[in-house]
Amino acid sequence: MHQFVLSNDTLKYINVVNDLGDPYLTFEAHIYNIVQKASRRCYLIFKSFQSRNTELLFRAFKTYVKPLLEVNSQVWSPHLLKNIRRLEAVQRRFTIKLGGLDIFSLY
Repeated sequence: MHQFVLSNDTLKYINVVNDLGDPYLTFEAHIYNIVQKASRRCYLIFKSFQSRNTELLFRAFKTYVKPLLEVNSQVWSPHLLKNIRRLEAVQRRFTIKLGGLDIFSLY
């Protein structure tokens, strides 16, 4: 096993590379990670903004959360109903906390 050095830093040797999906090509772990990351960002939006202006929070959602839910979705294409519901649940929870918005106004 060789050690490689780049800019005076020794590179860590790994023998496994994570790729999208799992060996069964279900993308369960990938979708789970996306939902967790998007949920954390929703929480941070409500925690960070003192204002409860619906337009402001809606714009923050479209800027910081929606791209997470949509990035490369053509590749992992959620076709199972349970995965679609997980992804949509993030948006549903956010709109419920906003009040006055229905789920279809985000698109």
